[in-house]
Amino acid sequence: MSEEILFFSFISKFIKAVKYLTTKKLMIFLGGLACAILAATLVYFSSPKYTARVTFFSDNDKGGKLGGYASIASQFGIDLGMGNEGAFSGDNLIALFKSRVIIEKTLYSKVDSNSKLLLIDQYFINHKVEKVGLKGGRIYYLSQTLFSQIDDQRLKDSVVGIICEKYTKENLEIEKIDRKVDIIYVALTENNEVYAKKFTEKMVSNVIDYYMNYKTSKSRNNVEILRHQADSVRECLFGGISTVAALNDLNVNPLKQTPKTGIQKKQTEMQVNAALYTELLKNLEISELTLKKETPLIQIIDRPVLPLKNQKMGRAMGAIIGMFLGCILTCIFLGTRFVLKLPKDN
Repeated sequence: MSEEILFFSFISKFIKAVKYLTTKKLMIFLGGLACAILAATLVYFSSPKYTARVTFFSDNDKGGKLGGYASIASQFGIDLGMGNEGAFSGDNLIALFKSRVIIEKTLYSKVDSNSKLLLIDQYFINHKVEKVGLKGGRIYYLSQTLFSQIDDQRLKDSVVGIICEKYTKENLEIEKIDRKVDIIYVALTENNEVYAKKFTEKMVSNVIDYYMNYKTSKSRNNVEILRHQADSVRECLFGGISTVAALNDLNVNPLKQTPKTGIQKKQTEMQVNAALYTELLKNLEISELTLKKETPLIQIIDRPVLPLKNQKMGRAMGAIIGMFLGCILTCIFLGTRFVLKLPKDN
């Protein structure tokens, strides 16, 4: 019974509050107008937002034409590793973009090849940061020196860590367009369109280089070692041919057998070197094939093109949203104050 009384009491107070608000239309309108002006002002003075987006395709397929060579090689007991996925396959490649090592390397990249200005210097210029410093430490004024030229490594590491965290949580967006395909897009939102474009393109370039080096480092080292060994054995083989020819020229008396022992030794060495050289060439070709197989194809599909679209909300839209929220907040304030002034039910 008491619950029904409370319910009817609530309904009665709500109806009275609604009737009261109908008499305060002008005040509600003024509250909404004030919020609309405030919202439009905030939008006007807020920084522009430009989004630079790069889309690329990562092909990690280990099949195709190389699959036939791998099956032939497997018959001789040679494993080309066609079934291995790799550390940066799938979502791991996306995680690589969000790692500090990539963001920091990008920040310390040059704005362009003809400038000494780094992207991290341009970041502070864009955001109009005048000074940086750790608590209790020295203060550096960026109007007098560039951030990259500061000699306090601890300060630089701390600031870069803050920027990396901000980017990964707010500014950077890295996702797959479709879970079924390896098409990935990288988007950065910043207040300077040129900076956003250069940062995004450089970041993708750094990830591709890092990814390629990791995927091919072992195979590339094997190719270099085998190529060096093959060159060394070839020099020995060709040198042996010249030595045998020189010894034959010195052996003027065919009846003497002693000089021929040197020739026979060199010919034996040449046979060993020839067999070794043949084996090294075969292993070198297999290693080069493995290197080609492990080198992923990363093709950039779309690049950001200037001018970038400004993502900042328009003043008219900000005023409309501000007007709507202002009216709601004014109604809540007036209605609550009216209900609290009503006499309490006995």
